[in-house]
Amino acid sequence: MIKKVAQIILKWSAKIAIKRNGYKIVAITGSVGKTSTKKAVSLVLAEKYSVLAGEGEGYNTEIGVPLILIQKTVPKDKFGWIFLILFSPFLALKKRNYDFCVLEMGADKPGDIEYLTEIAKPDIAVVMNVFRVHLIEFKSIEDIAKEKEKILSKLSSGGVAILNADNEYTREMKSPSGIETITFGKKSTEVQVVKQEFDRKGSSNYFKVQNKNIVIRSSSLGEHILYVFACAIAVGISQKIEINQIIKALENFKPAKGRLNLIKGIKGSTIIDDSYNANPASMKNALDVLENIDAKRKIALLGSMNDLEDFEEEEHKKIGTHLGGKCDILVTVGEAAKKYLAPASVAAGMKSGSVHSFETSVQAGGFLKEFIQKGDVVLAKGSQNKIRVEKAVKMIMKNPEDAPNVLCRQGKEWEKRS
Repeated sequence: MIKKVAQIILKWSAKIAIKRNGYKIVAITGSVGKTSTKKAVSLVLAEKYSVLAGEGEGYNTEIGVPLILIQKTVPKDKFGWIFLILFSPFLALKKRNYDFCVLEMGADKPGDIEYLTEIAKPDIAVVMNVFRVHLIEFKSIEDIAKEKEKILSKLSSGGVAILNADNEYTREMKSPSGIETITFGKKSTEVQVVKQEFDRKGSSNYFKVQNKNIVIRSSSLGEHILYVFACAIAVGISQKIEINQIIKALENFKPAKGRLNLIKGIKGSTIIDDSYNANPASMKNALDVLENIDAKRKIALLGSMNDLEDFEEEEHKKIGTHLGGKCDILVTVGEAAKKYLAPASVAAGMKSGSVHSFETSVQAGGFLKEFIQKGDVVLAKGSQNKIRVEKAVKMIMKNPEDAPNVLCRQGKEWEKRS
């Protein structure tokens, strides 16, 4: 009841804060990559403007979005919620000197985008992609696409739509008349993704922008970073930011915790930590990174993918098939990964003796602690609830005391959860 009252009051407080300050809203949605894109877009805009963007994870909901706009965090107890209810209208009246506010807008169920855009009407709307995730409340991927597309219809007059030209659903999305549309991707002529080259130290990311070939060096790995950067470039050029400034900003980009971060492991190994979450698209991307990196042995620590509903068996089998030839050892966590992914990997060419399945990440971590050798590279990837492969990562880190600084979900509230 308290949270419901807070949601209503926060909605109106956020609207007051926007009206009071008059900053432009950049709204980012998509099935994957929202947090990294928000970070990259904020860095680019900050080269020329003052920018407000929340630092924490999960601030893309009916509670989280207003909290960013009034610059508060999620309360930890009942008294914190009561304080928020009483004082958020006053916090909304505070004068804040920002030109832009960059927001993630999640869509876990129909109506989410419409609700969030009622709070913060976007001046720049970004749709990163549409994939088969969060299917509990949606009947089909087409329904997810329709929900994401609503962000475009809410654009302010004279606004900008930034769309992924490579995703089959986003490239079909239509912007209202009077809206500038900029696309990014391999199939775009505006911000064209060319290629990525990488090793254990980082990546070189190549683009063609305004008839210029540019390269952005980064500590980030994976094809998804090409799209994150391309999107940020598109936002930057829409706001007349010089290309050299955009390159400078993105070369300072650091991936969020649990998103393909390179961590030193025990016994001279290397960990590619992608433990924040997992879905079919991000799982394939991570495995492609593992395939293309040099290692004595390549170990894939893969947890089950949640929220796939009727597609659970199909999608886990697809990942198992995709895995063929990309690693030497497979370690799985969770029932779906054991039941569907592991057998499919064997059918695709993995040796059955090289596949090891565990119920929990702690069990998998205990196995890896003894199994890892010098020169190994371990990719860690899995969903959040009841999987949480970051627990295994902590067990095989060279410096586990650094876990609060480099791993996701290390707070006290997470210690109580499975």
